[in-house]
This record gives sequence, C-alpha cells and structure tokens, in this order.
Amino acid sequence: MATTVLGDIVMNRRSTQAGMSPVLFRHWQHRTRYKCFVCHPDMFEMRAAANDISLDAIRGGRFCGTCHDGTTAFAVGFDTCRTCHSVEGP
Repeated sequence: MATTVLGDIVMNRRSTQAGMSPVLFRHWQHRTRYKCFVCHPDMFEMRAAANDISLDAIRGGRFCGTCHDGTTAFAVGFDTCRTCHSVEGP
C-alpha cells in the first residue's frame, strides 16, 4: 500500500464501506502539470467533504472523470482501481 506525502488527500467517504481501500489523491502529481484553476473551483470545491465524489459521478464525466476518460488520462475501471484506491483504511 502507498504512503502519503505532504499535500496528498485521502478520500474515504464511501470506499471502506464498499470494501475498497480509501482513495489517495496525489495532489503534487497533478500540480506539476496543471495550474489550480484547471480543477478549482469548477471540478472540485476547495473545502473538506464538499465534493460528493462517487464512481457513478466519475464515470459520468464529473470530478476525476473529467480528465480520467481514457483519452486525456487513464480511464477509470477495474484494471486501474488500485491506482487511486491505494492506502490503508482506518
């Protein structure tokens, strides 16, 4: 399992309840390529627990799914789930 570094965001609103590891969003990796305004505030509100992110929303092209569509960035699917669901739960 992955370890976190300063700036990483661990999201676990639904993950452990669904039997998955929490999501580890590596904020620094995205910041090396994009400016803040690319994602904030249109895709993600900058307030803890403000974004009701679900797999259905992502697959519908919202939140992470805006870019993780298989063209801009890797697609979200069973073969890539551990890419994000990669930290130990509580």
